[in-house]
Amino acid sequence: MEIVKGQENDIRLSVWDSVTISDEGTVYFLFRFVPKTANLDTSYEKAFVVADETAGLIDRYSQFLITESDTEDLPNAIVSLTPGEWICYVYAQLSSTNTNYLNAEENVKIEQCLVTGGTSIVLDTNTTTIIINE
Repeated sequence: MEIVKGQENDIRLSVWDSVTISDEGTVYFLFRFVPKTANLDTSYEKAFVVADETAGLIDRYSQFLITESDTEDLPNAIVSLTPGEWICYVYAQLSSTNTNYLNAEENVKIEQCLVTGGTSIVLDTNTTTIIINE
């Protein structure tokens, strides 16, 4: 999965094959982004509910609109992420407002996510070269 900074991003995932709570009511999806860098604490995590699955192709994939912006508005799936590697956890739940993954009914997907665009600094330890991506 790739999220481009400063853009609306259509994210396509197959999530329904793992959902077991669909008979209990409307299913909402909680997205939780965690930096892949192990030394970052949990204050860098981002969690928000995406209520609308826009593809309508439940048997094949689901499509979600996630906007990356410097002005964060998590209730509306507008998130501010630094460039680099993240892990995206997707949870199915019956609540449209819960943002605590521990209260979600089930984890249905784990995806690697690359956030591109903006400025990121990469240190190549093999050559001691610093690469600045813009």
